[in-house]
Amino acid sequence: GDKAVTYTVSNTGELLEGLDVSRRALTDKPLIVRVNFLTASASEILAGALQDNCRAVLVGTKTFGKGVIQGIFQFADGSGIKLTIGKYLTPKRRDINKRGIKPDFFMIPGNPTLEEKIVQCKANGNG
Repeated sequence: GDKAVTYTVSNTGELLEGLDVSRRALTDKPLIVRVNFLTASASEILAGALQDNCRAVLVGTKTFGKGVIQGIFQFADGSGIKLTIGKYLTPKRRDINKRGIKPDFFMIPGNPTLEEKIVQCKANGNG
C-alpha cells in the first residue's frame, strides 16, 4: 500500500496534506542512510520518512532540524519578505524543526544488527 513520505501543517497547526508514494521500492534490502548536523530540509525529510517507514536505519549524528515551509512575497516596489507559512512532519508526524532527527546508530552496525532493527521496527507496526 501507499506509504506516507511527509505531511504539511500550516503555521496555525492545521494539517494541510500528506504526500504518499504508491510505487514499488527499488529494493527490499535493508538500507543505511548516513546523517549528520548538515542533513537539513529535503534530505532530512527523506531520512525521516525512510526511518519512520522502516526502510532504513540512520547512522551518524543528529540532523540539523530544518522542517519549515517558507514563502517569499514580493512588494510592488521590488522589495520582499520571506515568511514561515508552515512546516513538514515525518510520516509518524514528528516535528523535526529545531529538533532534528536522532539516528538509530552512531557507527554502521553489522548486518545482523541492521536487519534486527528493521524487523523490530516492522514488528512494532511501523512499516
